[in-house]
Amino acid sequence: MIDAPALISQVKALGANGIVLNTGGIYAWYPSQVPGHTIHPSLDGRDMVAEAAKAAREAGLAFVGRYDFSLIEQPLADQNPNWVARTDDGAPLEIGGPRSDGMPPLIATAMTGAYRRKVALEILAEAHWRTPLDAVFFNAPESFLDASEGAPQPTDTDSASAAFFETWNAWGATIAQVDPDCLILGRFNAFQYRDLDQLTDTSDLLTSQPLDWLDGGLETQRPSWFAALTTKVGRRAMGDKPPVIIVHATPGLSWRHVGLPSVEARMWLSQVLANGGGLWHTLTSLPDQQQDTRLLDDIRWANQRAQAAEPWLKDTKAFASIGIVIARRKPSGSNHSEAAGLVDVLTSARRFYHPLSEADLTDESLKGLDALILPSVECLSQDEEAAITRFAEAGGAVIATFRTGWRDETGAARSTPALANLMGIASAGERVDDLYASYLSLTAETPLSRRLSGTTLVAGQGPFQEVVPRSDAAVWAKLATPFAARGGVGKPPERVRKPEISRFPAVISTTKAVYFAHAIGSLVTRYGLPDHRNLVLAALDHVAKPQKVQIEAPTGVHASLFEQGDRLVLHLVNAVGQRPLADCVPVRNTIISADAEVMRTVPDGNDLKRRADGSFVLNELDVWKTIEIRPAKG
Repeated sequence: MIDAPALISQVKALGANGIVLNTGGIYAWYPSQVPGHTIHPSLDGRDMVAEAAKAAREAGLAFVGRYDFSLIEQPLADQNPNWVARTDDGAPLEIGGPRSDGMPPLIATAMTGAYRRKVALEILAEAHWRTPLDAVFFNAPESFLDASEGAPQPTDTDSASAAFFETWNAWGATIAQVDPDCLILGRFNAFQYRDLDQLTDTSDLLTSQPLDWLDGGLETQRPSWFAALTTKVGRRAMGDKPPVIIVHATPGLSWRHVGLPSVEARMWLSQVLANGGGLWHTLTSLPDQQQDTRLLDDIRWANQRAQAAEPWLKDTKAFASIGIVIARRKPSGSNHSEAAGLVDVLTSARRFYHPLSEADLTDESLKGLDALILPSVECLSQDEEAAITRFAEAGGAVIATFRTGWRDETGAARSTPALANLMGIASAGERVDDLYASYLSLTAETPLSRRLSGTTLVAGQGPFQEVVPRSDAAVWAKLATPFAARGGVGKPPERVRKPEISRFPAVISTTKAVYFAHAIGSLVTRYGLPDHRNLVLAALDHVAKPQKVQIEAPTGVHASLFEQGDRLVLHLVNAVGQRPLADCVPVRNTIISADAEVMRTVPDGNDLKRRADGSFVLNELDVWKTIEIRPAKG
């Protein structure tokens, strides 16, 4: 059984300032008296929660209780059939299959069932009456929205959301009555956060777990920027309050006892800190029982770096000149490859951005931005369309792709897309999903040529939206139709046939906006070709203002910028190399341009060398560097 003081001592030695331990749910880690709350068989009458909370506070660590009301043991489920979630054929939903320790199988509980709606409230009241906690985290609180026996089935997203928040709010209210100083951690996902506004209203802090896992194969590994995006989403939602980001520095649950390659793990951890988040490390074993101690080295490294950089991490405001909308509404809100591709473009070019949602399309939220990117944001209301139009009329730049504005906020189709005038569209035609062996044909002497010199063709692929341009709009590229049928690209005479240029524009420009008829972000996500990135960057170069801090470095160097009083704080993270990163490839001579009096790395205080043109040079970037920028006087 766990020795609580020894555990706390080990955790503190890793540089942690808090600890998260199981409290209740699947098992009670204290002598619970609530019927249906199974006490863990190893307790033998001990109160592990009280012991650990006492030891943590004596050591100056915060204590966070972890609950999991999503599962119960099968015997308990058999005795209480109205507690469980069920499969389509009515059988209890078993999770995880047989257990190797001989303990009973685990059965999913229903969101609307009596276990979550009644028993969980009794558990929370009891646990927090016995031992007040600093904060609580609920594992998988939104899972298994199936109906309990005799309860109505949530049949759509709105009903499922209402069912979740009815349960969630009851949990929070119960804790507030018994333990009013306890903070509630609400869990979100960067790309699936339709109800994030409601979650922030009912949570004190946000948390998420952007996974850098490999057990599904390399093709399933998340992009190197995913932890950064997740941190940005959580931080913006809470008004620049840092989210707590859960990092499993392992290759996956199936290999949870070993760590990621150290360089990969440190890059991922640095992305969180560099974007203004707090770290929550996870361990499967107790520190002194960890068989792969390299994982402990990476945790200790990250905590030490965070502590050293703390003066430049706290009390900061994230800076960005670009807003990118990650749609919440369906159908755009159910497929985020378009947004992911455009986030990739911004990250690779070190453009500072804020992640937005449709709810941010207001005059107030768009204030201070130079550019707005709409990655096939299909559902827009009239008010949102009006706010975007006013933003553009006030000098803001807009880049929209594919099906942006094709539906209203309810999902109803429009005959003419919202923002049609802004995007230079006179009328809309058909959506084409299969454009195999097609191209974008660049017209001569357009801003696209500045980043795509030497070619008039860029690889294309479906889907594509046919539109007719307005007479006052400029067509920068047209669709070059497929030169061969699928399967015929390698056969004569098709393979020597020149692509035919269609009448359909692929890129349209107006004085205030650029529209891509392709799902250009999805092309970036799927293929990663520099040409696709350069199309977007060329459009951004043309319509948006230059950033106040510009960085010249290889693709794979990520940047974030914060305002802190009268200074700027710049973070650079090195993700250069084949992933998972096995070696740190030092990046030398990174050029940083800004109207600055001085730049220095912190906390070491080394000044960056100023060049003749006024820019500064960072001699070497290892994993993560923090740079203080003092603006020029006057």
